[in-house]
Amino acid sequence: MPAWPRIVTVSAFALMVFVALVGAAYVNGDVLIDPGGSAGVAVALSWCAATAALAAYATSRPGPAAALLVVLTILTAALVVIGDLPGVAPVEAGQAGLMSALGVAIALGFLGVPRPVVAGPLLLIVGLATAGTGGTGAAIALPVLTAGGLFGIAAVGDRHPRGRAGGRPRPGLR
Repeated sequence: MPAWPRIVTVSAFALMVFVALVGAAYVNGDVLIDPGGSAGVAVALSWCAATAALAAYATSRPGPAAALLVVLTILTAALVVIGDLPGVAPVEAGQAGLMSALGVAIALGFLGVPRPVVAGPLLLIVGLATAGTGGTGAAIALPVLTAGGLFGIAAVGDRHPRGRAGGRPRPGLR
Protein backbone atom coordinates (compact mmCIF):
# COMPACT_ATOMS: atom_id res chain seq x y z
CA MET A 1 0.00 0.00 0.00
CA PRO A 2 1.46 3.38 -0.92
CA ALA A 3 1.88 5.89 1.87
CA TRP A 4 -0.99 8.27 1.10
CA PRO A 5 -3.86 5.74 1.18
CA ARG A 6 -2.57 4.52 4.55
CA ILE A 7 -2.48 8.10 5.87
CA VAL A 8 -6.04 8.70 4.64
CA THR A 9 -7.19 5.42 6.23
CA VAL A 10 -5.63 6.29 9.57
CA SER A 11 -7.16 9.77 9.41
CA ALA A 12 -10.62 8.32 8.80
CA PHE A 13 -10.11 5.84 11.64
CA ALA A 14 -9.01 8.63 13.99
CA LEU A 15 -12.12 10.61 13.07
CA MET A 16 -14.31 7.60 13.86
CA VAL A 17 -12.56 7.07 17.21
CA PHE A 18 -13.38 10.69 18.04
CA VAL A 19 -16.99 10.07 16.98
CA ALA A 20 -17.04 6.97 19.17
CA LEU A 21 -15.85 8.86 22.24
CA VAL A 22 -18.16 11.84 21.81
CA GLY A 23 -21.08 9.68 20.67
CA ALA A 24 -20.74 7.29 23.60
CA ALA A 25 -20.71 10.21 26.03
CA TYR A 26 -23.82 11.67 24.38
CA VAL A 27 -25.76 8.39 24.17
CA ASN A 28 -24.92 7.37 27.72
CA GLY A 29 -25.78 10.81 29.08
CA ASP A 30 -29.05 10.81 27.16
CA VAL A 31 -30.22 7.40 28.37
CA LEU A 32 -29.15 8.07 31.94
CA ILE A 33 -31.53 11.05 31.92
CA ASP A 34 -34.37 9.45 29.97
CA PRO A 35 -35.38 6.72 30.99
CA GLY A 36 -32.91 7.16 33.85
CA GLY A 37 -32.47 4.94 36.88
CA SER A 38 -31.64 1.29 36.49
CA ALA A 39 -33.30 1.17 33.05
CA GLY A 40 -31.00 3.94 31.81
CA VAL A 41 -27.95 2.15 33.19
CA ALA A 42 -29.06 -1.09 31.49
CA VAL A 43 -29.56 0.66 28.14
CA ALA A 44 -26.20 2.45 28.42
CA LEU A 45 -24.33 -0.74 29.29
CA SER A 46 -26.03 -2.79 26.59
CA TRP A 47 -25.33 -0.15 23.92
CA CYS A 48 -21.67 0.07 24.93
CA ALA A 49 -21.31 -3.72 25.05
CA ALA A 50 -22.94 -4.22 21.63
CA THR A 51 -20.88 -1.46 20.02
CA ALA A 52 -17.64 -2.75 21.57
CA ALA A 53 -18.45 -6.31 20.47
CA LEU A 54 -19.12 -5.21 16.88
CA ALA A 55 -15.93 -3.14 16.80
CA ALA A 56 -13.87 -6.02 18.21
CA TYR A 57 -15.40 -8.44 15.70
CA ALA A 58 -14.68 -6.03 12.84
CA THR A 59 -11.07 -5.77 13.99
CA SER A 60 -10.41 -9.45 14.63
CA ARG A 61 -12.44 -11.03 11.79
CA PRO A 62 -12.94 -8.42 9.05
CA GLY A 63 -14.22 -10.87 6.41
CA PRO A 64 -17.25 -12.24 8.28
CA ALA A 65 -17.76 -8.90 10.04
CA ALA A 66 -18.07 -7.13 6.69
CA ALA A 67 -20.99 -9.37 5.70
CA LEU A 68 -22.68 -8.83 9.08
CA LEU A 69 -22.16 -5.07 8.91
CA VAL A 70 -23.68 -4.89 5.42
CA VAL A 71 -26.89 -6.40 6.82
CA LEU A 72 -26.80 -4.23 9.95
CA THR A 73 -26.22 -1.11 7.87
CA ILE A 74 -29.26 -1.79 5.70
CA LEU A 75 -31.46 -2.56 8.73
CA THR A 76 -30.21 0.47 10.62
CA ALA A 77 -30.71 2.82 7.68
CA ALA A 78 -34.26 1.50 7.29
CA LEU A 79 -34.92 1.98 11.02
CA VAL A 80 -33.62 5.55 10.89
CA VAL A 81 -35.70 6.47 7.84
CA ILE A 82 -38.89 4.81 9.16
CA GLY A 83 -38.35 6.30 12.63
CA ASP A 84 -38.15 9.77 11.09
CA LEU A 85 -41.46 9.53 9.22
CA PRO A 86 -44.14 11.54 11.02
CA GLY A 87 -47.01 9.48 12.36
CA VAL A 88 -45.51 6.16 11.28
CA ALA A 89 -43.39 5.30 14.29
CA PRO A 90 -43.19 6.57 17.86
CA VAL A 91 -40.46 9.01 18.80
CA GLU A 92 -38.57 6.24 20.60
CA ALA A 93 -38.07 4.42 17.28
CA GLY A 94 -36.22 7.43 15.88
CA GLN A 95 -34.00 7.61 18.95
CA ALA A 96 -33.30 3.88 18.78
CA GLY A 97 -32.45 4.24 15.10
CA LEU A 98 -29.93 6.99 15.77
CA MET A 99 -28.36 4.99 18.61
CA SER A 100 -28.13 1.98 16.28
CA ALA A 101 -26.70 4.11 13.48
CA LEU A 102 -24.00 5.45 15.76
CA GLY A 103 -23.08 1.96 16.99
CA VAL A 104 -22.90 0.55 13.46
CA ALA A 105 -20.89 3.57 12.27
CA ILE A 106 -18.37 3.05 15.05
CA ALA A 107 -17.96 -0.61 14.10
CA LEU A 108 -17.61 0.39 10.44
CA GLY A 109 -14.82 2.77 11.46
CA PHE A 110 -12.93 -0.19 12.90
CA LEU A 111 -13.68 -2.27 9.78
CA GLY A 112 -12.30 0.55 7.62
CA VAL A 113 -8.70 -0.07 8.62
CA PRO A 114 -8.43 -3.54 7.09
CA ARG A 115 -11.29 -3.13 4.56
CA PRO A 116 -11.75 0.51 3.50
CA VAL A 117 -13.41 -0.55 0.24
CA VAL A 118 -16.30 -2.04 2.25
CA ALA A 119 -16.48 0.44 5.12
CA GLY A 120 -16.48 3.58 2.96
CA PRO A 121 -19.77 3.02 1.09
CA LEU A 122 -21.46 1.60 4.20
CA LEU A 123 -20.51 4.68 6.22
CA LEU A 124 -21.93 6.84 3.42
CA ILE A 125 -25.24 4.93 3.66
CA VAL A 126 -25.40 5.40 7.44
CA GLY A 127 -24.46 9.06 7.11
CA LEU A 128 -27.07 9.76 4.44
CA ALA A 129 -29.77 8.00 6.45
CA THR A 130 -29.03 10.06 9.56
CA ALA A 131 -28.52 13.35 7.70
CA GLY A 132 -32.22 13.72 6.92
CA THR A 133 -33.33 13.46 10.52
CA GLY A 134 -31.96 16.85 11.59
CA GLY A 135 -30.68 17.69 15.05
CA THR A 136 -28.67 14.85 16.52
CA GLY A 137 -28.82 12.89 13.28
CA ALA A 138 -27.22 15.72 11.36
CA ALA A 139 -24.49 15.95 14.00
CA ILE A 140 -23.79 12.25 13.52
CA ALA A 141 -23.97 12.49 9.73
CA LEU A 142 -21.19 15.01 9.09
CA PRO A 143 -18.24 13.08 10.56
CA VAL A 144 -19.65 9.74 9.39
CA LEU A 145 -19.98 11.00 5.81
CA THR A 146 -16.48 12.48 6.00
CA ALA A 147 -14.98 9.21 7.26
CA GLY A 148 -16.88 7.26 4.60
CA GLY A 149 -15.48 9.53 1.90
CA LEU A 150 -11.96 9.21 3.28
CA PHE A 151 -12.18 5.41 3.40
CA GLY A 152 -13.48 5.46 -0.19
CA ILE A 153 -10.57 7.63 -1.32
CA ALA A 154 -8.12 5.32 0.45
CA ALA A 155 -9.66 2.27 -1.20
CA VAL A 156 -9.41 3.83 -4.65
CA GLY A 157 -5.81 4.88 -4.04
CA ASP A 158 -4.85 1.40 -2.97
CA ARG A 159 -6.44 -0.21 -6.03
CA HIS A 160 -5.40 2.32 -8.68
CA PRO A 161 -2.55 1.03 -10.88
CA ARG A 162 -0.67 4.30 -10.59
CA GLY A 163 -1.12 4.37 -6.82
CA ARG A 164 2.00 2.28 -6.36
CA ALA A 165 5.45 3.69 -5.87
CA GLY A 166 7.15 4.31 -9.18
CA GLY A 167 3.86 4.43 -11.06
CA ARG A 168 4.15 0.81 -12.20
CA PRO A 169 0.88 -1.12 -12.31
CA ARG A 170 0.46 -4.20 -10.20
CA PRO A 171 1.01 -7.49 -12.00
CA GLY A 172 -2.19 -8.49 -13.74
CA LEU A 173 -3.54 -4.91 -13.92
CA ARG A 174 -3.17 -3.34 -17.34
